[in-house]
Amino acid sequence: MNELQVFLDMVLRFQSHVDNAIDDIRSSYEVLKEQESDLRYQLSLSYLSMSWQSYLEARKLYIDPTLDVAEAERFFNSYNIYKSTLKRFINRKEQNNEWLDAAYKQLIKHYHVLDELHKKTASETILKLEF
Repeated sequence: MNELQVFLDMVLRFQSHVDNAIDDIRSSYEVLKEQESDLRYQLSLSYLSMSWQSYLEARKLYIDPTLDVAEAERFFNSYNIYKSTLKRFINRKEQNNEWLDAAYKQLIKHYHVLDELHKKTASETILKLEF
C-alpha cells in the first residue's frame, strides 16, 4: 500500500473507534434518563466501560503523527470530562444532572466536529488516490 492508502486506512480506523466510543457513551447517558431504578447506574458504567475500550484504541492510533489534529485533543479532553462527571454523578447519586448534560453536549459537539473533519480528510485522500 502506498502512503496515502495507509493514511486513509488509519483515518478510517481511528474514526471507527471514535464512533464506537460515542455510541456507547450515548447509551451510558440515555440509560440514566430511561431507567428509574438504581440499576441504571450499573448499566451506565457498563456502557462507559465499553466505550473506554474504543477510546483507548482511538488513542493508540492518535499517537501516530499523521493524525495530529487539535480537534482530536478537544474530543479526548471532552471525553475525559464526561467520564469524570458521570462517575461523580453516579457516586453521589445526584438528581440534578446539569453538569452531566453540559459535559455530554460538549463531548457530542466535539465528536461532530471531529467526524466532519475526518469525512473531509477521507474524501480528499480518496480523490488523491484516484489520480
